Amino acid sequence: MRWKKPKKHIVAMWIAGMMVLTASPVSAAHFSDMPSTHWAYASVEWASRQGIVTGYEDGTFKPSRQVTEAEFLVMYMHYFFNMDSIPDRSAEQKYWADSYYQSAAELHVPVQGGAYKDGPVRRGLVARMITKAIGYDYSEKQAVEWLLEKEIVSGREAGTRTYASYAPDAPLARAEAAQLFKTLYEKDYTRFISR
Repeated sequence: MRWKKPKKHIVAMWIAGMMVLTASPVSAAHFSDMPSTHWAYASVEWASRQGIVTGYEDGTFKPSRQVTEAEFLVMYMHYFFNMDSIPDRSAEQKYWADSYYQSAAELHVPVQGGAYKDGPVRRGLVARMITKAIGYDYSEKQAVEWLLEKEIVSGREAGTRTYASYAPDAPLARAEAAQLFKTLYEKDYTRFISR
């Protein structure tokens, strides 16, 4: 395995149904719906500068919007596997994130794919994906418990740290995704596993 820290800044925008990446960092201050008083402002600021999360063409971030499985996979692949841009699409690839799903399959990342690509990603699946990148092939419950034990995540109710309070079947919001990656970084789960 080869390990290295994140370095490139990528900004994604949706144009005519396609995601386009550029090499310019964007500050959370540039998102019209991310005031400095927002609870996730610092996390969105950090994740945006790292190229992990991006905003929309209208200048918003939409922090409460649910993250789709495909969107989370792209964030995940940028953070853990140093995929700096969308890999070349072959003629048979029809979905904007097909190349990410292909890489995920090669790396045995536990995604659902198919009809789930555009649906909200479940928090339980996120836990499995994170622990898989770190090197553990855990069940969903084991993955959540490991993240709770390492204090990477917490329960949705203050003071609770259980599998049930983590709400594994609930969707993940964009602000929560930014916070998750920042917490992983702060706890030194920062390196990429090479393919």
